[in-house]
Amino acid sequence: MHRPIEIILCDADGTIISSGLRKTLLHSACQNPADTASRLPNAGNPCEKPRLVCIHPLELDKMRRDSELTEILHLCAERDYTMKIFGNGLNIAFCRPPQKRELPPYRILLAVGKGAPDQCLCMEYDDVFADTALFIQCLKRGVSVFLARNLADVATELKKEIRGVLFDLDGTLVDSFQAIEASYRYMFSRLGRNASGLTDVMRGTGRDLREILHHNLGPAEVDEGLRLFREHYREVFLKKTYPMPGAHSLLRKLEDSGLSLGAVTNKRGDYARELLAHLGMARHFKIILGAEDGFPPKPSSDMLSAALERIRLTPSQVVYVGNSPIDVEAGRRSGIDVYCLATGYHSPEELAAEKPRRVLSSPSELFNVLRECPYRVVPPWR
Repeated sequence: MHRPIEIILCDADGTIISSGLRKTLLHSACQNPADTASRLPNAGNPCEKPRLVCIHPLELDKMRRDSELTEILHLCAERDYTMKIFGNGLNIAFCRPPQKRELPPYRILLAVGKGAPDQCLCMEYDDVFADTALFIQCLKRGVSVFLARNLADVATELKKEIRGVLFDLDGTLVDSFQAIEASYRYMFSRLGRNASGLTDVMRGTGRDLREILHHNLGPAEVDEGLRLFREHYREVFLKKTYPMPGAHSLLRKLEDSGLSLGAVTNKRGDYARELLAHLGMARHFKIILGAEDGFPPKPSSDMLSAALERIRLTPSQVVYVGNSPIDVEAGRRSGIDVYCLATGYHSPEELAAEKPRRVLSSPSELFNVLRECPYRVVPPWR
């Protein structure tokens, strides 16, 4: 059974609290509002004695005038979530957030601010919603974090009902880098070119192959380069492509849990389908789309939109799992949240800078993230 959910909104002052609402909460915090200033802590320092500001039900109407909190309040009321607001800034006499051990067995969601003290709080909670700077800090510390620009983003995320997952292939579900690198080396050798810059070329894996060749060959060599690459890749791609660790188990668990699965890749569609069948993965997917299936390559949203149509889901009901900036941009254009895997040529920090919704370290982590988010996933987990 999933734990009840408690939403903790941290660093209220300047992050979630408007000037009008601040006044209301300060009245709640102090028996005599006139002596508020004398009871405030120094900026950035927690109160000496922990104190929770409890908001009286009669004050909810005043709070609802603050648009940043409106959706969160409605969400808590509808789903019977517990919501607490904490802060330790100059203008709010709140207490420090409690440690996990001091709380009931709730699942803790934390929406935090932008200051350095907030970084220290993130380690204490199950899920953190943070802006870009703190998002990157959380990734470095191994904290489970969602990108959220404001409280409206938090509310939107909590209300989503995930019913499907779409995947990129290269570097996401399959390790195809040996086959791709070998084919590049063959192509450069046949064209009489030096392959010393191959690492930079490989960083483009996931983009349209013709586009990559346009950036690395002369205009007159692109067609021949494409022919040579594909000539060699056809010979080696089944032999030198392997499932990413945990990929088979992940797909089986997701499918068994009732989620609709699809693959959307810039690899040629016929190669993608043949490869997934060879690796025993194709049976998990309702749709497999790739380059030359009648759609422009990513970052165009056309393939993702077509996949949504065929599995009969909307953008808000799906997450797209990829491993490159191209995947993030394609998801953004199609309105789908992107979860990035830092398993290719892009570091977690590089991926985070592209502002995906999440950054994961391995395919198996995706299942844990979805399973541990009962407020977002519709199918019952087995």
